[in-house]
Amino acid sequence: MARPGGRRLGRAIYLIAAGIALLLLVGRWHPMPSTIWLVASPVGRSAVQASFAAGWIVLLVSTFELDALEFSGLRSSATPPLRVVGLHRHVRHPTYVGWFLVLWAAPTMTVGRAFLAAALTIYVLAAIRFEERDLLRIHGAEYERYRRDVPMLLPRFRRTTRTS
Repeated sequence: MARPGGRRLGRAIYLIAAGIALLLLVGRWHPMPSTIWLVASPVGRSAVQASFAAGWIVLLVSTFELDALEFSGLRSSATPPLRVVGLHRHVRHPTYVGWFLVLWAAPTMTVGRAFLAAALTIYVLAAIRFEERDLLRIHGAEYERYRRDVPMLLPRFRRTTRTS
């Protein structure tokens, strides 16, 4: 129901059901406390916590750059235009980049958190493949150009040459 074929009500129901399922997963989670890594230094912990906060900011900004109401299923358009704005000029999927930062930026990574982060990472990477296929079908050559010019998840840092 989260795919473009889903109707507005179907998408809203899907998002509510997914939220409830996630709450149940988190609520019923049994800790696996063995530590994989622990960032002990105050500077390192602060850097990791800043990355976590940056993930939430990227996630929220990228959602609102497009259309949060359409994303949530509260507003629907027949064929939404391909909008390349803000963070979407640097990576095709900044919302997912934000999620990855939120999932993996932990000063203390336990086995349980790593298991959850890995499972959700695999889920998101699979979802990207379906989403890109749908976007190619909907937007055709326009999305193909965007896909060629803008990296999927990691921005390119190009050196610019100055002419004096």
